[in-house]
Amino acid sequence: MDKPDQTQSQVRLGGPGFWLGHEDYFPATAMNIALGGGFTSRLMNEIRVNRGLTYGVSSYFDTMSAGGIFALSTFTKTASTREIIDVALKEIHGVRDAGLRPRELKDAQSYLAGLYPLRTETNESVASVIADMRLHGLGDDWVERFRDRLRAVTPRDVAAAARKYAFADRPVIVVLGKASEVKPLLEGLGPITVVPASDYE
Repeated sequence: MDKPDQTQSQVRLGGPGFWLGHEDYFPATAMNIALGGGFTSRLMNEIRVNRGLTYGVSSYFDTMSAGGIFALSTFTKTASTREIIDVALKEIHGVRDAGLRPRELKDAQSYLAGLYPLRTETNESVASVIADMRLHGLGDDWVERFRDRLRAVTPRDVAAAARKYAFADRPVIVVLGKASEVKPLLEGLGPITVVPASDYE
């Protein structure tokens, strides 16, 4: 997406995910916490801490009624657009090809298990969880058994989920930036289409 006045590139990568309540929810969620869903994740360490390419990078699953997406969101200066994409893909493919180390999984489980109760502290958040349970058929024990189901995830479960969702197929890559400088950097990643950002404003 061409925005000629941009000095940075907004970068998004995306591929298929799953619906809320899918059997892969817990292993995939644990995988993502270690990969890009936390401040000590692989993506944050490699892209921000080790290389200084951005102040923020995250990966996430967006689950809906009939499907979902797995996506990455970050930004960087124009000149390092290709580098940040290449590094992100390398880290994602690393999890896809080898899964998580046992300690990474344990840390991800502890982090999410500790965080989950905070998501049901307010009346609004409780109502939201109840709505999800009813709309998506999660069962009346969804909250009660959430942490037990999370802790039951094994490295083998995570590896299987990673093979499915960590961009097993080529992801869609969207970059908002100065096309005259960004487009040459993207050569080799696949077919490139340039559209004016003004078409979407």
